Amino acid sequence: MIEIKNITKEYSLEMGIFRSHTGFIKALDSVNITWKKGETLGVAGETGCGKTTLAKIITNLIKPSSGQVLLNGKDVASYPRIELAQNIQMIFQDPFSSLNPRMKIKDIITEYNVINKKITKTKQQEEAEYLLKLIGLSKECVLKYPHELSGGQRQRVALARAISVKPRYLICDEPVSSVDVCIRKQILDLFISLKDVFDMGYLFISHDLRVLKSISDNIIIMYKGRIVERASKTLIYNEPLHPYTQLLLESMPGMVFCQKKEQLSKITDDKNNALESNNEGCPYRNKCLAKKKICRKTLPELKEVKKGHFVSCLLFDKAA
Repeated sequence: MIEIKNITKEYSLEMGIFRSHTGFIKALDSVNITWKKGETLGVAGETGCGKTTLAKIITNLIKPSSGQVLLNGKDVASYPRIELAQNIQMIFQDPFSSLNPRMKIKDIITEYNVINKKITKTKQQEEAEYLLKLIGLSKECVLKYPHELSGGQRQRVALARAISVKPRYLICDEPVSSVDVCIRKQILDLFISLKDVFDMGYLFISHDLRVLKSISDNIIIMYKGRIVERASKTLIYNEPLHPYTQLLLESMPGMVFCQKKEQLSKITDDKNNALESNNEGCPYRNKCLAKKKICRKTLPELKEVKKGHFVSCLLFDKAA
């Protein structure tokens, strides 16, 4: 399994002509997650809540300010790069910028296996055609370049490159956000079918809860770098507890929950969003309609309020 223990990521805040240091911005704040092999874990939240930062820390692309990520009990930072790549792969949000424009598709999706001598140069074309068939692309795409493909096709190529390594864990950073609805369903169905073929676990990042509902086993809701709710997708959709989760679901067409739709217009966006995230108290207090006085000074902890249902909200804290 992958264990994420007390991960915090801070970025220096610099202002003025001389870029003077004025403080820190917390992209992630004491995040704890256990991600089991074969589990599809959905991560939802608005832009800037720390979803992509979390993904890059898991893959060791960036270092956390504190805390550690353990893969089978060993810190990912101590893994050799090739060994870590064999276990964890990532599909980035923008398929165009993540694919080398000077390489043909066959070279992109077989590069790892060729470099590590898992296949020979003579078998490269055959391996590329096999991978393209798995992801639903014709073998004519083998000799094309990324700019010759559509957005949906490029996203499939990014998926083929990731599964060519046969990783245990695959991180998908909003992989269907840049494609239209019809292609989106095809790609989601492809993810579901490939999970059984390769026995992979997914960390599926999206701001669209409808996407996560179709693919996830469990869902994490993030706000300002913190986990505010975690449960199975059934509990998240049928019994959302945190006011922010309710707001996300209420924003989806046809979904009606605890908050009234006419109340949503009263909720204003936070000013100085990044700066306020470092203050004491609940990060969601300025938007919450059910806030109490204690919410201004006390930071809620993520606690299990029902079996398998964790929430970070003082409304469900008996001690508050």
